[in-house]
Amino acid sequence: MNPEARPPQAGPDIGRDGSPDPPRTALLVLGMHRSGTSALARMLSLLGAELPEHVLGARRGNEAGHWEPERLVMLHDEMLTEAGSRWDDWRGFDPASLGKERLAHYREEISRLIEEEYGEARLFVLKDPRICRFVPLYEELLAGMGVAPRFVLTYRNPISVLDSLAARDGMASAHAAVLWLRHVLDAEAATRGRPRVFLSYEECLNDWRAAAGKTAAALGIEWPRDPDEAAREIGAQLSPGLQHHAATPADLEADRRIGRAVREAYAALLALSADEGDAAALEALSRARAELEAGEPAALGLDAVDWADIASRVFTEMATRQYRDRRDREHLQRLVAKHRREAENLERRLERLLEEHKREAEARSHNIRRLQKRNRELEAEVSALRRSTSWRLTRPLRAAVRLLTDPRGTIAFLRAGRARRPAASPQAASPPPPKAETPPPDEERF
Repeated sequence: MNPEARPPQAGPDIGRDGSPDPPRTALLVLGMHRSGTSALARMLSLLGAELPEHVLGARRGNEAGHWEPERLVMLHDEMLTEAGSRWDDWRGFDPASLGKERLAHYREEISRLIEEEYGEARLFVLKDPRICRFVPLYEELLAGMGVAPRFVLTYRNPISVLDSLAARDGMASAHAAVLWLRHVLDAEAATRGRPRVFLSYEECLNDWRAAAGKTAAALGIEWPRDPDEAAREIGAQLSPGLQHHAATPADLEADRRIGRAVREAYAALLALSADEGDAAALEALSRARAELEAGEPAALGLDAVDWADIASRVFTEMATRQYRDRRDREHLQRLVAKHRREAENLERRLERLLEEHKREAEARSHNIRRLQKRNRELEAEVSALRRSTSWRLTRPLRAAVRLLTDPRGTIAFLRAGRARRPAASPQAASPPPPKAETPPPDEERF
């Protein structure tokens, strides 16, 4: 488990129908990119919901971190790419278009990664805006794993989303608008009738405690961590200073980029935040989704010519982005191949150096053993020589040679002879000369 924000876990509370919830619960945060999903996911984790083991951290445009399961996000991108789609594709996505075998592959991989990322966590938070487009797939997989999905639908003023995507990705407003619609409408339609709660990003910024209490009540859970204990960390995460693009309802009304469908959908989401059962709001969302699926120009307040032009520019932009991504991917692959070759060359060079060092070490060790053996042989020869008869018989000769070749030995010998002569009289006696230094034994010299 990720070590951050991991207070002791508690199980889910009793469900609203009075029956016990399954032992494991997943909080799926659903919302459009750049809509505060990261901040909300972090808030839920600080209240005690487990984060994934491998979290997608901070990046440009999201300095506080994404708090997404990084490996699942990569798998989602792979699945979308295989189906001819991507994260900024506003078209509907049906996983069945992958074919039976490939869909089975992704189902297995998603299940495996959920288990690896969350382990046996009883309450965990799972967030990736891409899931908005294939909620039924996750709902089915989680149920098969014995995990009860609970949905937290978050949204943000569309003006802020459009401005944020333009700043980060250079995305056209029309593209961002239909992309916003795709995410919020698909997520709402897929979760209708399920345990869910609607939260706006602005609502969380204004009063996160109320948002947390509303979420717990709507989903029938108790937070494992006391909100008061998490207050400082949540307050730092939901800081208005981290909101780079803030828009008001008045900005939405005045912005000519926003068509009827987006305005009506946003108004319906605000209504559902206050009353989840608002029938008029649900009808408005259903109507907006039908218009989006039909490709109605009126959905964005445009005529047919403008709609065709926007669609053309959107697909051109997507094709350009795909080309850039492919080019960047190929460049990275070349860099990886280059570094792999360099690493292999270094590895071979290191192996050669290690082999040379090994041979040199073995040669030195062999020489040391040879010299040690020779030293022992010489010591044995010297010891045998000193014990021999010839060594004892030649001792006087060695002493004479020593006297002739060492002046110090000769002087000591003469002094010793003088000291052995008898004195002339007691009165004439003089102090004995200092004792001559005994020369070292001739055995040590010879």
